[in-house]
Amino acid sequence: MKKLLSLVSAFSLGAISSVSATSAGCQIPTKAIKITVDGKEKSEDNEDVLEVKNYDNSVGQNKVVGVTNLLLEAITFTDEKYQDSKTLKKQKDFLGDQGQSLSLMNYIKKNSDSTDSVFKDFKNSYEASRNTNFIAVNFERSDAAKKGQNSLFSLKDDARVFVVKKTKENKEVTKSEIVDSFDLADGLDGHTSFKSDAEHIIKTGASLNETFAALAQGSDAQNRIFENYDSANTYDQEIVTRARKLDSTLEDEKTNKPLKLLGEFEVPKQVDNKVVEPIDGNAPKAGKTDDKFRLYNSDDGKIIQASSTLIHTESKSFAKISLDFDDPGNNSIEERKFRIDYNNLDKVILQWSLKTVDITAVTSTNNPDGIEHSIYWYEPYQYIFKNTTENEKQDMFNIYDKNFTPNITIFRK
Repeated sequence: MKKLLSLVSAFSLGAISSVSATSAGCQIPTKAIKITVDGKEKSEDNEDVLEVKNYDNSVGQNKVVGVTNLLLEAITFTDEKYQDSKTLKKQKDFLGDQGQSLSLMNYIKKNSDSTDSVFKDFKNSYEASRNTNFIAVNFERSDAAKKGQNSLFSLKDDARVFVVKKTKENKEVTKSEIVDSFDLADGLDGHTSFKSDAEHIIKTGASLNETFAALAQGSDAQNRIFENYDSANTYDQEIVTRARKLDSTLEDEKTNKPLKLLGEFEVPKQVDNKVVEPIDGNAPKAGKTDDKFRLYNSDDGKIIQASSTLIHTESKSFAKISLDFDDPGNNSIEERKFRIDYNNLDKVILQWSLKTVDITAVTSTNNPDGIEHSIYWYEPYQYIFKNTTENEKQDMFNIYDKNFTPNITIFRK
């Protein structure tokens, strides 16, 4: 029986602590799979950092590992992998027709009459009961992506901010809306005088870097803002607290280094000030970014969704997927090494997650009217091959046409 992969589900990537997927057989030890991008295992800037980590950010860890696991679930699929019809059906539904088309076992069955010597050797190795393994996966991006054309996302320069006003009653948000701007001194009329060049206005549509000027003013915020800071003035204290809300975000090293993307993506540089409203009482669960980032209202049209919406961007290109497969052989068969290329997986979905930071909070002293202000922005979250969140555990490769046929090439190494 072919040695199959023991994989972590793409929906539980938080449990992944390694950047390697795992190959396992029947009653055999597991073996790590090396994952590279453009043939690189280590970062060019720092050999202590794995290249796949250059694709990670705070809200989306192990993105390359996640999409590798998803691909390997499809590539290693075979009917014999599942012990009962119910589990088999569940996995078939999960992969869909497109995902099942990536299966190497299905490819072998469809080409069983082939007389090609490399194919026949690979078939023999892949179906063998000895300890054969996948040992490496490489994502070879397009030349344009390698040159950084639409394949970098700078959190500081490319993320765009929404300023959101929220009304609370009994500690529950009852209404929220996008507003044009927010002043750090809002509701604090008793503060001391600002300096003429003080940064204290946050604007919807501004870059995160522009927002840092007001919200990441550091330990000397009081000197940046006030002519004469009054440490006994509670309003001054509150303004300084607001002015430091993004200090830790600015200091995060991932903020300062552009995030690499696993393909070419047209990332919006603008936001839509209008919230996407529900249709017939049903809030959209996801949407394409198109030319603008957008926020989505809840089913009742009153509250902006802050956690349940995942927008996505479809890539202009993805990568050629190459897998190294080793057969150690036995007394009668010599060791064999193969490379399997998937040449036409030409697109992938980049999902975005909404990050939120509260600037003000309802307090009996400073905010008796129950008004709060927050900022929202989108960050890359994960790569998938599904262009909708409907039936989230079915048809995970529906970005491709129903009749999609992978272009698979097998080489001897």
